[in-house]
Amino acid sequence: MTSTSKNFVEAAESATANATAMMTTQAEQALFTAKATFEQIALKTRESMEKSLTMLVSATEMTRGNVDALVESSRIATSNLQALAQEASHYSKQRMQRAAAAAQALTQVKTVPELMKLQSDYTLNEFTLAIAEMSKLSQMTLQNITAAFEPLQKRASSVFQNAQIIKK
Repeated sequence: MTSTSKNFVEAAESATANATAMMTTQAEQALFTAKATFEQIALKTRESMEKSLTMLVSATEMTRGNVDALVESSRIATSNLQALAQEASHYSKQRMQRAAAAAQALTQVKTVPELMKLQSDYTLNEFTLAIAEMSKLSQMTLQNITAAFEPLQKRASSVFQNAQIIKK
């Protein structure tokens, strides 16, 4: 082999070694960059999943609170409706007793003016009692509605405050 051939082979070997070293370095850099990119993607994905889970837990808690408020409101409304029904039943029973007493008194009337006075007194008394009972039932209804909506109002206020906190 001649010196020119030798020089050419050495130059080719050197160029091949340099090219191999450069390709190895570039491959290692590409691998390092790809690894760092995938680690960033994994980190961002993990953070995103954690945020999603936190939001899901928060939404679940909010829904649970809403259902609890609705159940409490329904319980109060049912209890209050029972109280209204009892009051109406009690008033009806008393009214029937008064009507029976008035009918019995009418059977013992001896004159027309006495009949007219008894009928007038009964009618005036029943009208006064009916107005008082309607007033009482109206007041009970208003109090019952207010009490039944209180858990819902508290929950709505809580949700609104939480929304303001999340918004910030």
